Amino acid sequence: MRFCRRRFIARGKRMKKYGSALAAWLMLWIPLAAGGAPVSRAPLEIGVLPHLSPRAMVNSYRPLQRYMEERLKRPVLIVTAPNFRRFVERTLRQVYPVVITAPHFGRLAQRDAGYIPMLIGARRLNGVLVAAKGGAIRRIGDLAGKSVATPDPLALMTMLGKTLLRAHGLAPGRDVMLRHYLTHTSAALSVLRGENAAAIIGHVSFDRLPAETRRRLRVVATTIKVPHMQYMASPALPPREVARLRRIMLDFVEKTSQGRAFMKRFGDAGGWRRPTQRELATLDPYAREVRTLLKAAP
Repeated sequence: MRFCRRRFIARGKRMKKYGSALAAWLMLWIPLAAGGAPVSRAPLEIGVLPHLSPRAMVNSYRPLQRYMEERLKRPVLIVTAPNFRRFVERTLRQVYPVVITAPHFGRLAQRDAGYIPMLIGARRLNGVLVAAKGGAIRRIGDLAGKSVATPDPLALMTMLGKTLLRAHGLAPGRDVMLRHYLTHTSAALSVLRGENAAAIIGHVSFDRLPAETRRRLRVVATTIKVPHMQYMASPALPPREVARLRRIMLDFVEKTSQGRAFMKRFGDAGGWRRPTQRELATLDPYAREVRTLLKAAP
């Protein structure tokens, strides 16, 4: 377990370098408002969960950035953090006027920092427990005494996986050892390399694995479903600005082909919709776990 922690920290340091590279890249990108239209107002910063590589993030969010610049007539800056912990900490300090974040991070930001939920992904998320096809793991109980790969400890899929294990009488850290990897893909591949008996990853991430990789894995179980990613506004923004930002995002995904493609890449969210307080409340256990983990030493 000690070895895995060192490996995770080392990968975290690499992500910090990637985050710095992304920030520099985006700083060069800011003046390029769509069509070269002049903009004079201060930039609007949108904090985005660091769930993609820097290159993938730039490519994925460029259409949204350009569309928002056209509508707002001001520069829009897409920013992120080197890892989940730093991103959540910055969100809670209200560093970002607008955020696109994981559902449980969003709930914590709502409760502890007053962020306003503007929109949520129309579909719901869940995770899958996968093992090597033809291997010894055929049911959850077979994992007793084994190791299971997961993404970041703060990731919602990791928490859903722990809930799944507990529901089948296996206590994470006692009956099953969890090993954290930088990405969902890395966690899945660790199973094929024989490093772990199984992996808990997002269902969308599993669907996006190469076909050959998927053929070598078997879904042993699925987690419960939870609300999707959130689009939120800082409490410092005026209500009229919040309403405007909500409308612009809806127009982007509902009225443009670039917006529809964006949502397809964006965890296959199926569009945006207004969240209900009832569904947001279902995220409270995971928001509390994030709060607890943030208080622990990094």
